[in-house]
Amino acid sequence: MSLQLWLDIAPYAFAVIFPLMAALAGVLFKQATANLPADKRSLLDEVARTVVLNVEQTASQQLNSAGKKQQALLDGAAMLSHLGVKHVSSDVLSQFIEAVVYSLNQSKTAANVTTTNLPMSTPAQVNG
Repeated sequence: MSLQLWLDIAPYAFAVIFPLMAALAGVLFKQATANLPADKRSLLDEVARTVVLNVEQTASQQLNSAGKKQQALLDGAAMLSHLGVKHVSSDVLSQFIEAVVYSLNQSKTAANVTTTNLPMSTPAQVNG
């Protein structure tokens, strides 16, 4: 296949594959967290949010995404240990971290949507 054909197909392939991967991630997250008590889920979510924001703030320039995830896993495990939470696998913590990163990326994407080209509106009408 030629490069041009791949370039023509790529947007359609991403449009199909990305939603499927997002749905699969959601299903895996629900399965992994279904057996956790609600208070432990809440604590894991707060720990994941804290470590992800911390790594984004402190190591965003120095580490690539795999390095940031590894640092978040280490920080999360240390925080959970400090809080006396035991028996949380790194896979479960990883899924909480991925969920937080996904939600942060979604909020960044939503904030970058331009509103100036909307028909029948002005920026003042849209913004407020």
